Order: sequence, then C-alpha cells, then structure tokens
Amino acid sequence: MQQQLFHSAKKLSKLNKTNPSILLINYSTIIQKRNLLWVPKDEVIKKGYKTPIPEKDIPKEVNYTGPETLRVAFCLERLPRLANDIHPLEKEMSELQKNNMNYYSKHKWLDFTEYYEEWLKIKKKQENQKGAKKEGPDVHIKVPDPQEMTEKQRMEYEKSQGKGYMTESTDYWLKNWKPQRRFTKDDFNDNRKSINRQLENRLYLIFKDKETGKWLFPHTIRKNPHTMRSAAQEFFTKTMSNRVHGHFIGYAPTAHYVNPNNPLDMTFFYRVMYIGGVPPFKALAPQFSDHAWVTRHQFDDYEFIDEEYKDVIFHMLYDGMQPISG
Repeated sequence: MQQQLFHSAKKLSKLNKTNPSILLINYSTIIQKRNLLWVPKDEVIKKGYKTPIPEKDIPKEVNYTGPETLRVAFCLERLPRLANDIHPLEKEMSELQKNNMNYYSKHKWLDFTEYYEEWLKIKKKQENQKGAKKEGPDVHIKVPDPQEMTEKQRMEYEKSQGKGYMTESTDYWLKNWKPQRRFTKDDFNDNRKSINRQLENRLYLIFKDKETGKWLFPHTIRKNPHTMRSAAQEFFTKTMSNRVHGHFIGYAPTAHYVNPNNPLDMTFFYRVMYIGGVPPFKALAPQFSDHAWVTRHQFDDYEFIDEEYKDVIFHMLYDGMQPISG
C-alpha cells in the first residue's frame, strides 16, 4: 500500500514539481479521512485502504448537537431462494393472452416448427392430388389442431424441447432435471429459528429484548462523528462479529419510528441484504433472549415495542404483490 502511494505521489510530483514525500503525506491524509463509512476506525488505522478514493467522495465528519436522540437499526433480510408462485391475477392474465393468441393464430400448436412441418405435409399432399388448385391467395391450408396432452405428456414434451439444437450434456440436463422442493422440513415443523424455510418469500431476522421482553430489530444510538449509515454499518459489524456478510441497500434510511412517549427519540431503519454467514446468537444471549426468521405477514404472532412500531416495519418491508402464506 505504501509503495503504491509513493508511485502515485511520484507521478504527481513530476507534474507539480514538488517533493513526492510531501504529496505522499497529503495523499495518505486524504485516504484516512474516509473513516467510519465501510469499516471501523480501528481497522482503518491498522490496514489502511486498498484503493484511493476521490476527495469529493470522502464523507465528512458529522457533529450534531441537537436535542434529538437518533437511533439506527438494521433489518437483516434473506431474499427468496425460489421464484414465487404465480399470483392468481398473473395466471388469469396469462390464460387470457394464450386464448387470444390461439384465436388470432388460428391454431393451438405449441411449437411453430412442428406446425409448419405439418402444414408442408398437407400442402404436398394437396399438390399431388389431381385437379388441385395452385398456390395463391384463394388457397388456404388448414392444419388440424394437435391432440390434447395430459400433464405428464406436457412435461415430457417440455423436456424434449431443444433436442438436436443443443449439446448432449444440455439435452441430458433438460431431460433429467427435477425441480427443487418448495417446502423443507423446517416448514412442516414451523422452526422459525431456521433460515432454511419459506424459500419463496423474504425472511427477516428479529430479536427478543431480554429486559423488556418485546421483539424488535437491533438498534443503537448514533454518536459523533458518524453519519447515520456509517453508524448502522459499524453497529451491524460489531453485532454480527464479522460472521455475517451483508449488503446495505441504499444510503438513506428506509423508514423511521418516533417514540410516542418521547417525540425526540427517533429510530431510523436500514435494510441489509443477507449474503452469507451465521449470526453469533450465543454471543448475543446477554442482550437478546430469543430470535426468529419470519416473514412480514408473521409479525402479528409477535409482541413488538408497540403497535406503531409494528405498523412502521410492516409497511417498510413491503415485498410486492404475492399471496399470503404461513
């Protein structure tokens, strides 16, 4: 790192005709100003940064002395592992489009190539007949609709698609592919401490506070010189003890909650996308007595700080139009 900085400073010194060591000091100072945004300050001092950051992109220290108590909380969410079931409205629209297509195309063949081959057979058969009309605008060749297939025949038909147009390995994979199960053992046992459940929905990690006995998202008080996001990131790193890899979604908080008993006490929520790792639940035992991976529709099964808190996080974690499950 030091050598890279010196080479960069040496190039700048040729342009500005200054001492490269002075530029090196200034360059290092600029990099060190990018503190407390992605990693804790102690780690910055020990390891430094691998890539230089433009000075305009370096966040400045925040010194807020207002009367409000600003808290930051992170909402760790696991994204769906499987595609969601088709919504009834989407299924109805798909059937409508399919019927319209069959009506205007005047045939019900799923593969146009097979339809065209059948059309050619009928055309040649008509041409071989005596007294057949020549091809023209008045001649229309009607191809009969294919036989209705059962569900098993339809699956076999879909597996055979692409034969002869792909590699042997791809053909083998298409023929022998089996879909993953949508439900796991933890779904049937309703094991909400497991992340291996509700594969088609988003899961959110909530904790039960040991003092109050209420469920919540982990939060802490923002302190100077942190920005709101840097405070949330450092708190997430300390809480998860670097054992969970997460990605913060955006720089602004997703929602905020105002304590009804103290309007100056505010909590700002940041959504964190779960990428991998196992949270240190044993290390968090002194602070939290329980935890659960739940969907937003399961919030009603838990007692949060108050109804306002539950309403804020429920609308904050809107996950699209999908059927309510579990």
